[in-house]
Amino acid sequence: MCGVLVHYPYDPYPQQLSISQVVMRACSRLQNGAVEIPTGCGKTMALLCSTMGYQVEQRYKILELMSNDDTIWEMDNSIDQTNVSSISVGDASCGGIAPATSCATTARDEAPATDSAAFACARPIAASTPQCGRGKPTPDASALGDDDDDFVSLPRRRSTHASKRVRLDCGDGPCCSTSCVGDSADDRQDPDFSATVGPARSPCGRPLTDIEDTAVPDERELKRLPSSWGSGDIFSAEESDEGPPRKSENMSPKTKQEVIDLVSESENSNDSEESQTESESSQAPQEVLSQAFWGGAGDRDEDDDEGEDAPWHFGARITREGMRSVLRGRTREPTAGGEYGPTRRLSVPRARAPIKVPKIFYASRTHLQLEQVANEIKRTHYCDARVVVLSSREFTCINDQEFRTKKYPNRTDMCRQLLNDVPLTDTSWTENRFRIDESSSKSTCFYFSNSKRYATHDAMEAINVGPVVDINKLVQAGRRHKFCPYFAARNLITTADIILCPVNYLIDPLVRKSMNMELKGEIVVIDEAHMLDDLCRETASMIVPVSELKECAKDCFALVDRQQLPHAHRTMADFLQAVISWIDMNSQRSLSYGFNNEKEFSVSSIHLIASLEQSQITREGVSKFKEGLVESSKHKTEILTNMPKASAFLKVISSKTETICERLGLIMDFVFQHPDDYVGSITLTNKYDPESSFNSRKEQEWAIKLVCQNAGLIFNTLSSVTRSIIFSSATLSPLSAFAAELDIKIPNTCVRGHVIPPMQTWIGCLGRSGNGHELYGRYSNTKTVEYMDEIGNIVLDVCVRVPYGVLVFVAAYWTLENIIQRWKDTGLWTKIGEHKRPFSETRRAKDFNEVLKDFYNAVEDAQESIKSGLITVGNGCTGPLLVAVMRGKVSEGFNFADDKTRAIITVGIPYPNVHEDTVRWKREYNKLHALSKPLQDAEGWYNTQAFRALSQSLGRGLRHRQDWCLLLLLDARFQQPKYSQLLPQWMYERMINYRQYTGMLSSMEDYLKRMKLLSDNSKS
Repeated sequence: MCGVLVHYPYDPYPQQLSISQVVMRACSRLQNGAVEIPTGCGKTMALLCSTMGYQVEQRYKILELMSNDDTIWEMDNSIDQTNVSSISVGDASCGGIAPATSCATTARDEAPATDSAAFACARPIAASTPQCGRGKPTPDASALGDDDDDFVSLPRRRSTHASKRVRLDCGDGPCCSTSCVGDSADDRQDPDFSATVGPARSPCGRPLTDIEDTAVPDERELKRLPSSWGSGDIFSAEESDEGPPRKSENMSPKTKQEVIDLVSESENSNDSEESQTESESSQAPQEVLSQAFWGGAGDRDEDDDEGEDAPWHFGARITREGMRSVLRGRTREPTAGGEYGPTRRLSVPRARAPIKVPKIFYASRTHLQLEQVANEIKRTHYCDARVVVLSSREFTCINDQEFRTKKYPNRTDMCRQLLNDVPLTDTSWTENRFRIDESSSKSTCFYFSNSKRYATHDAMEAINVGPVVDINKLVQAGRRHKFCPYFAARNLITTADIILCPVNYLIDPLVRKSMNMELKGEIVVIDEAHMLDDLCRETASMIVPVSELKECAKDCFALVDRQQLPHAHRTMADFLQAVISWIDMNSQRSLSYGFNNEKEFSVSSIHLIASLEQSQITREGVSKFKEGLVESSKHKTEILTNMPKASAFLKVISSKTETICERLGLIMDFVFQHPDDYVGSITLTNKYDPESSFNSRKEQEWAIKLVCQNAGLIFNTLSSVTRSIIFSSATLSPLSAFAAELDIKIPNTCVRGHVIPPMQTWIGCLGRSGNGHELYGRYSNTKTVEYMDEIGNIVLDVCVRVPYGVLVFVAAYWTLENIIQRWKDTGLWTKIGEHKRPFSETRRAKDFNEVLKDFYNAVEDAQESIKSGLITVGNGCTGPLLVAVMRGKVSEGFNFADDKTRAIITVGIPYPNVHEDTVRWKREYNKLHALSKPLQDAEGWYNTQAFRALSQSLGRGLRHRQDWCLLLLLDARFQQPKYSQLLPQWMYERMINYRQYTGMLSSMEDYLKRMKLLSDNSKS
């Protein structure tokens, strides 16, 4: 698309080409995109290759520009640049603009075609051995002369990857056609795509050099690079044979106006050294910009709106370093004969932050998934990209001695206390803060102090870590060189091309702030996005026990007594006292019993603001509270920077108080801005005991609970600043409802079937057992012994016939516990153990890791036993059985490919508990607002939640094209179209409804015979 080349390490599937098409269209148009493709179709690889390919293309743009001698590269050292920063213009449809030139040899033709080189070409680097074992060291930059010590010489590289180069076209702009081009035979057979045989070409139509044979750019081109060219600063442009590319019809009016306002503002404030003629000063801002880039008004489209001239948009980039002549305020106008005349002064914006090549933020749900993504990057053609994986302190802290020596609740609290506060010895952090001795006040972390030495990728590569800095590498390096991996990873964000992080790091504005993550103009990829709306609502909600609020208020009052910003801390303390008063006032009212029989008093959105104002909690009070917190945080930074810790901590707010107040201020601000989207309540909750894994039932305390019903509130803080967001999951449907929940537009979408052929899948639903018992997985039925016994008999029959691993998913933990206990009581658990080694998912994370390890070991044992002929299917233990929970740990993010799982059985439909407060309030919210907002009604939302969880569980087994697995859905409701049609389309189309139990077993046996024959043939 738009001439962007995407390199795959293998022939891409048609599904992957669809993903690339969505990514290119979304990024070039500054829009959002969503892809719904089943697990096992290479989504991760496609997302990585596409986004990195687009990022590399942006770096190549500047090399293409520097081959043009006829345009705006004329230098004029007489103009001072100190007050000039950068402006942004371009063509939304093609991702940028370029000077009108003939199809002459471009820098891209001479630059290396290996995209990994492009990751390095836009940043100063020293001579070093290239990564991935490819190519030669970078030539010494000093060879370019004294004035060019920051220039980068592009290395000649020879790729060791059998990379497949794909050019995708979107049909937009002069450089695009309407076809997607791939190299694989499967692509050519796919009716949705067409392949073109021939050499790859640049956007202007000139053939590109082969990726296996590249050339070093001419030294003259390198010397035209600005000496201060830093990482990522570019002018994004698109080539064209016939002049500048056309203006996109999809350009946002808001984006246009931003650029017009930028130029208008600069013209009004520009104290020019030269007087302009009346005709020049009366030009429209967009015309001035057009002349700046093209040397004239530019060509017009027949479809252009009246009064609009040359194409431009917010997506192209010009920086002071990259576009010297424009940023110095001069441009040349063409004469009647086409020659360029003398330069003239151009008004440009002042004091604007430089805009860079967009970084890629790739987010997923678990750290295990992020490690898998990092490994995928190493397999790609872009393995030289600078990557960092962000993680929590629990995964990266290496101060084991401190953690073992002293009693800390967790490593996060330990870190905060070592860096900012005195170590705690009791539950009241405010009292303990003011009862300290000199020895405790000197406590700090040596690893943190040493982490500043390893704050860049260059420093990491110097110790043989990188360019892909994953968690394991970082922790190992931290132990060897005695630096903190957590803070080193945070510092590496500034030099990284790609940042991998958990989803909540992007969603939560407070986490983004603490991690110093600036996402303005960046590309965000959110994998496993099906739970994103739930996560956003959870992030925009809060529950705070009254005991913590009292400790915060006490902390603030203590600082008032010590005359440390008394006005700011008094304001904060008064607001906290008002919240405590609101809790006390409502705790005296008549209470109802909520979920888990907890006492509560809820306030609907209609009465929430009035109820808060009764306790003097107002919008103005929230603003003053947040202002006081900002002053307190600045005061804390100054004190900790300039004073020794022994005396500094007595003058600043504690980290725990600061964290709670930040969250309270954020949520309260949302409540007063959008009261209709919140439900407030006070709840009598079980008091948390840090010594126990469960809350204590003996001690209870009141807590304030503010629950958000609109995921778009918190997500807008992200979507409003990013360039593009790409959503990916196997279960996003319905996409319209997904977009409505997040309150965004997703114009670029893709829904495709599975890459695995139908003959390798067996999907069946069963409504009656062998004894004729109807299988309804409703709450009332699942507790009956008849239901549990029939489910057990079906599971046993499957275990007898299916080799290797088997997964059984039930709807809830209590269902799992009841079923297993019943099977043990009847002896069925023992019978199953004759054919499968049985396991069950546990609630505790530590125990679960052991269960998963034993499960994998049982698969390996079965492989050896079956291969050696010691056992056969139906005669002996042929693998493990794992009974797990939909929405549990097993159902999200774990890979059960190949023999790890050859059958998946789902029992019932995992509907959320309708009596749970958050579910009940959300259903009421959607019912009330479905007519005024494009939301699903209450029933539609309820079904979507259930079937997304069901589909995620069913997707654990089919992980690649050669994989096979049978899927059995046990519930009579799937025989009704209104339920079965809610499954993913590819699954619904392949599913068979079995009326007879014997017929289902016979079909299953035939399928297993075919798969055994297929496996034997593939091995031979």
